[in-house]
Amino acid sequence: MVRVVHAADLHIDASYAFLTGERLERRREDFLDSLSSILNVCREERADVLVISGDFFDKVNPTNNARYFAHRALRDFTRDVDCRVFIVSGNHDEPKTVHSRSPLDPLGLIKNVRVVSSGKWKHFRLSGGGFDVGLYLRGYDGLKPAVSPFLEPPSPNDDVNVAVVHGSLDRAKSVYDEWSSAFREYAPFSSISCSELGFDYYALGHFHTHQIVSENWGVFCYPGSPQRYSFREAEGEKGVVVLDLEPGFSESNVQFVPLPCRELVVKDVVLDTSMSNLEEVILNEVPVDGGDRLLDVRLMGKVMFDEYKRLRISHLASYLNQYWFAVKIDKLFSVYDPVSEYEFEDLKSINVVEEFKKRMSEKLRVAEEEGNVELKKKYKWMLENGVKLLVEIGGQQDDFEVHSRV
Repeated sequence: MVRVVHAADLHIDASYAFLTGERLERRREDFLDSLSSILNVCREERADVLVISGDFFDKVNPTNNARYFAHRALRDFTRDVDCRVFIVSGNHDEPKTVHSRSPLDPLGLIKNVRVVSSGKWKHFRLSGGGFDVGLYLRGYDGLKPAVSPFLEPPSPNDDVNVAVVHGSLDRAKSVYDEWSSAFREYAPFSSISCSELGFDYYALGHFHTHQIVSENWGVFCYPGSPQRYSFREAEGEKGVVVLDLEPGFSESNVQFVPLPCRELVVKDVVLDTSMSNLEEVILNEVPVDGGDRLLDVRLMGKVMFDEYKRLRISHLASYLNQYWFAVKIDKLFSVYDPVSEYEFEDLKSINVVEEFKKRMSEKLRVAEEEGNVELKKKYKWMLENGVKLLVEIGGQQDDFEVHSRV
């Protein structure tokens, strides 16, 4: 038997638009702590192998502090514990240009740590005591993001075979589906397309919710992210999975192990045009017992323009931040003025992200009307990745909870 801890989507060094200074650094420490928690599970479970299925880092240029912490943690772990570590790149930590290197590559210099990136398959054989386990790892292909990772699959021939990839399984669910259809365009594949590949276990990454899809021809598993990456992940446990690889492997060999992580709370406050003194209304709805939790206040409904002018969002956030680890306030309401013919929402200045989205969406619309499939694909890719890069370098967009890619 070969005992494996399967983790994914650590997103070390994530950046958040609504956090600054010491609170941002403490939030980043949460993700560093997740790596420590995963390594502790490996120790407690006496794991033979740790597999990390992509998005180890949150971006291709993580800070030196994040790089140093990860290198030291894995170096000390492999010195103390007889456990091999295998990491594949994900869409966050795989460069999108030919001559760039993944920030994961230096980790592969550590003894007993292997890193696979750039869309190539590599095979490692492990002994299970009377049988062989084959690990087949494929890094995310940053140059071909919409291509199935199993387009050119290997031919597994060990007693137990495991595929380790970062991608979008068609039957899996994501909390980000309603937010962006493009999320599923990262390395998409179907379970049916894998029916004759011969893998017993698919160690997947990309979707942050723990889930298992069992077919007669294999078990597909997302361990989920070990830390709540955004407020869309406020519900559900976070953790890793532990599995025993042996002949006759099935879903019963997989066990979910929850990990500690910071709690996130979403509070909806519905406003209407009959309300006055909106700050007082909102404060009466929001609890002040947050402690170490993060809070997302979503202001919804419709308000009068005169009341809107008196609403001080920064003042609200400053007050609530005294009682929560950090507070994010989303203005999702509309503004109404009975004496004006204008929609005040349309009069808001367009920031650089929104302007880029507007222009690229128009180009995409024209390509669709002309039936130009190749141009349509290019514009979709440019729209998705351009928005992410603009937000990452400091743009603003209300729909983004983080300054980085999910």
